[in-house]
Amino acid sequence: MEMKEVILSAAYKSKDCCDSSGNMHRAGMTELKGSGKFVLDKIRLPVWEAIIHISYDFGFGTISFDCGVFYNSGFSIDVNGGARNDASANNNCAFGEVYFSGTVLLETTSEPMLCTKTAWTSETCVGMIFTTRSLSLSFTIGASLNKYFCSDGFPANMHLGAINYIDSFKVAGFSSTYTYTYHGYAVMGN
Repeated sequence: MEMKEVILSAAYKSKDCCDSSGNMHRAGMTELKGSGKFVLDKIRLPVWEAIIHISYDFGFGTISFDCGVFYNSGFSIDVNGGARNDASANNNCAFGEVYFSGTVLLETTSEPMLCTKTAWTSETCVGMIFTTRSLSLSFTIGASLNKYFCSDGFPANMHLGAINYIDSFKVAGFSSTYTYTYHGYAVMGN
């Protein structure tokens, strides 16, 4: 698995505020925040793959048929954190969060291909791709520390996103797709 994309950023915010005695503090509320997103390259692995070649008797045509079951996945990691200071409430703390999200997909595909070759031409092929069935699961697992306020604490959570069942058919420029989606949210944590 290789890193596909990295996005880094930093921000600083400040605001004047008053304490409980009414004294004005210049830049009494501040927040320094850094964040990063790391996207890992998608993986496509064959679970089962077969190639069947059938030759017809007419002598100038062959049909090949490729089929298989494939595992696909893509993942990303989101991280951010920093320091928050509030002189008016004497409320100073560190904050941050980390989330790991991904999609796992199992799909069956088949690709029939017809190739013809005559004495006067080179080989010409035409084919179709059938992604006959696929099932995907997306998820997010994460934890945060003082996400919005210094009193938020350390909640961890997990979201089971969508489960998708897809039927599709594609032929050179034409496609037909049926998708059934179940959004099952399994939320753990605060």
